Amino acid sequence: MTKIYKSKISKEDFKVIMTTCFKSAWITYNKENFLQALEWKKNKKYEYFIENQIESEEDFNSDSSSIDLFETYNDLLNDNFNENKEKLKTFDQHWTDEEGFVLEKFVGEQIENGNAVGLAAREYYSIINAKENLENKLNKKILDLSDETFEKALKSTTQNLTNKEISYIFEATFQYDENNFKTRCDILKIKENRHVEIIEFKATAKVKKEHFFDLLYQVWVLEKNGMIVDNVFLGHLNNEYLTDYGSVTKTEIEEFINSFGEINFLDIKDFVNNDFHVEPTKEKIDVDYNKLFIIDENFKNYKKGGIKIIDSINSFREVNDLDELFSKYSDMFSWDKNKIEKYFDFDYCDSPFIFNNNILKWENEFLKNENNCYCFHVVKWFDKNRQTLFNIPNLANKTKAKLYKFSDKIYLDDISSLDASYFPLNEKNKSEFNEKHYIFFDSYKKYQQNGFQINWSDCVNKQAIGELNNMLNLYKNFPVYMYDFETIKWAIPKFALTSAYMQIPFQYSVDIIYDENFDYNNAENTMKHFDFISKNKKDPRPAFIQQFLKDMFSQGPGVYVAYYKSFEKNVLKKLAFLFPEYAKPLLFIAQNTIDLMDFFQGNKSENRSSFLIYHPDFAGSCSIKKTQPALDPKFSYKDLKINKGDKASQTFREYVEGLVDENAWKKLIKEDMIKYCNRDTLAMVVILQRIQEIFNDFRKENPQWIN
Repeated sequence: MTKIYKSKISKEDFKVIMTTCFKSAWITYNKENFLQALEWKKNKKYEYFIENQIESEEDFNSDSSSIDLFETYNDLLNDNFNENKEKLKTFDQHWTDEEGFVLEKFVGEQIENGNAVGLAAREYYSIINAKENLENKLNKKILDLSDETFEKALKSTTQNLTNKEISYIFEATFQYDENNFKTRCDILKIKENRHVEIIEFKATAKVKKEHFFDLLYQVWVLEKNGMIVDNVFLGHLNNEYLTDYGSVTKTEIEEFINSFGEINFLDIKDFVNNDFHVEPTKEKIDVDYNKLFIIDENFKNYKKGGIKIIDSINSFREVNDLDELFSKYSDMFSWDKNKIEKYFDFDYCDSPFIFNNNILKWENEFLKNENNCYCFHVVKWFDKNRQTLFNIPNLANKTKAKLYKFSDKIYLDDISSLDASYFPLNEKNKSEFNEKHYIFFDSYKKYQQNGFQINWSDCVNKQAIGELNNMLNLYKNFPVYMYDFETIKWAIPKFALTSAYMQIPFQYSVDIIYDENFDYNNAENTMKHFDFISKNKKDPRPAFIQQFLKDMFSQGPGVYVAYYKSFEKNVLKKLAFLFPEYAKPLLFIAQNTIDLMDFFQGNKSENRSSFLIYHPDFAGSCSIKKTQPALDPKFSYKDLKINKGDKASQTFREYVEGLVDENAWKKLIKEDMIKYCNRDTLAMVVILQRIQEIFNDFRKENPQWIN
């Protein structure tokens, strides 16, 4: 049979085209395209921003890092190549996945979470099938093809679509146009006369727009196989469900927290000064799938009003001919190198659709307003190691791409002013830049004028001297407890009193500053240090709470300091709610936690300026991975085997799940984990000490600035 379409289009290709950019989809289409893109990058033709996005808690790791595809690949090639051979082999296998290339699969726990949700979904629908049989006095069976190859599953699906003994097919498999289009349906409900319903499961608590195009692709392929899709459903996780508790909303948790009011140390003094024992949680748990899963036929969490997914699919197809869309992009995937280069030179992303909440319809973003669609996924090459427009903080990448296109300037070295006439104004005829951008830019230009030799006085925000002085004074209320958590999360709850993607603390480090003579270069003699890591594979929280409270009051009450405090505070609040006997001391710490990042991160509602201290090497970022190395480049993580939060989290997860040898854990890995977390809190001390030193030198050199 002659193929209708020139090139294959996987489900993942389609999702990327419709939600992100065809250029991104072309790069990840196959290994040949990726290597061609890599060659263009090496030859200084194009630069790329092909990254996964962190949108919610379930995507969050303690270092908040996203995945850069090209960096990941180069790291595997250049860093311990022999050790990475297996990882490179796995990398290559992603190009042949029937569903297409999925960037998120490079995060280990996301693969594991996806597999766990898939297994739980099949167990759930096995229970549903048994209930339906009991209620209707039937004996219908399930056909489970989850362990079959694509070819075997395809054959079995075809043979059983009209089998009246089958009620559900797990991983029902279809192809169209000689395998140019392939899909597997997580759960396919079989009805009479080739009528079906699709139930797609996602390892997420949040409904995302790519889920719509996932289902749209499946419906189209099934219809090409003569199926009639009556309805489609999206199964996702209910993160308000707590095992061995029931459902609880964020509002209920906040009401519980607020009921304590402001906690005085005298209220908890007797408790923290006496011995106490936190009882372990129940080991055996029952996960209620009826409460864990939400089976939505609407995009309830994605948009206002609500519209059935199947109705939204039909609405989309009334305006957009899917046959034509697939034909168009199939042709584009077959373009030769010259045609693709010309398309890469096109300044816009013209393929993605957005959902218009006002009219409950999907619209092509480019056709609606091309000025909002400047492409940043593929741009004219520039050196990412230099400071550029793309380092400007809190500015949309599409806006940066627009500024680059109009000005033809990318390096800060070549930009005279952010007010220069070569930068276009926005649709309101105003500058695209704000206060934070000017601080960032002016600091860099001074750095440039000084021959890229840092003048530390220039790092002080002279418009906010009072703020900086007041903030430093907060750290004189000794003792000062610098603390940091490492957490782990599961899509399917692992322990009692946990929910999907709940951040479960298993490790902490605390550095305690007890007077003004502290020195991170002599930490052992000028500070106190405590650390903890779970000793076994059970729920780590009871032991965590017990040791944490003892250590955090060991020098009496004080100032508690975290970096990006909302993370640690949210963990403490959840612990307080779930372990109410210890709520007061936990909440006392949360209430008295200040944020070291406040030296850098502005906040209009709190009337706090951005970057009280700014070094050009921050590159516009407030991340500790940028601020600490800039303030003291000699202090690093390079000597550590575990040197990232996501790696620590994944390692502990593997230990809990029995994938790490117990002897290896005790003799080698555990110590590496402790070293990493300890380095995090010492890095916080580095930041505070360096800010104090910079400000003290500034005051001596510039007495006119000090009241």
